[in-house]
Amino acid sequence: MATYPVRCECGKTHQVPGSAAGTNFTCDCRRTVEVPSFAKLKASVGESSVSIDLMLRHMLAHGELPVETDCAICQRITIHRHDVELECERSEYLSQPKSGSAWNEFRTFFFSGLFGHLMRADRMSNETLVGRDVVLRLPIRICKECEPDLKTAAEVRTVLNRTEVYRQLFARYPDARVR
Repeated sequence: MATYPVRCECGKTHQVPGSAAGTNFTCDCRRTVEVPSFAKLKASVGESSVSIDLMLRHMLAHGELPVETDCAICQRITIHRHDVELECERSEYLSQPKSGSAWNEFRTFFFSGLFGHLMRADRMSNETLVGRDVVLRLPIRICKECEPDLKTAAEVRTVLNRTEVYRQLFARYPDARVR
């Protein structure tokens, strides 16, 4: 887990996790130390407060990708590019039982049979959407001569990793799937 330095007025520096952003703690000197926002914590160590996928979406929207002019395999200048779809994250529905009151539990127990079964089914139909869809179409320079060399998703992933912003994306989403 990444930690960030937060300095007390007494001069002592404490390492705090990002989850402590916006909270307070007491220093050894008994002063209250306010932990800055997460964006300020990240900026204090030179990290961007914008997630890499949002930064890439911005770059794509403004035509700033691909950043290279050379083929990612042979390093010869080329105008050819290929788009690779990268599935970083998918949202999903998780079913969770609804919490029932004591009265509902009693009714379910007392009225057995079909009526009780219907009440149990009602309690079990609670679904929650978790996560978000992060699917990006990433351009990469590949010359016509090197095009046949990319046969597998692993080879495409290796080539994408040669670009710094794509390498950051794989660091954030190590299980991302190349399609």
